[in-house]
Amino acid sequence: MSEDQFWAEYEAARRATSMGGQLCKLVGSFLPIVLVVVGAGAASAGGEVTLVIWSVAFCFALMGAPIAALGTIANETKRQRCLMELDIKYR
Repeated sequence: MSEDQFWAEYEAARRATSMGGQLCKLVGSFLPIVLVVVGAGAASAGGEVTLVIWSVAFCFALMGAPIAALGTIANETKRQRCLMELDIKYR
C-alpha cells in the first residue's frame, strides 16, 4: 500500500459521519428555531394562547439540545470506528 493511499483513507475516516447523526443534529438545531417562529407568529395574533405556545417552544428548545448531542455522539462513534479500522488495516 502506498503512503498516498493511506493518507487519503485517513482523511476519509477522519471526516466520516453517519446519516442518523447528521439528522439528529439537524432536528435538534432547527426544531427550536421553528417553534420560536411559531411563537412569534402567535404573539402577533395576541391572546392567552401566546403564553402556552412560548412555553411549549421553550420546552422543545430544551429538548433539542439532547437530540443534537446524540447526533454528535453518533458521528464521533462512526469516526472512531473508521479510524480503528484504518489502524488495523495498516498495522
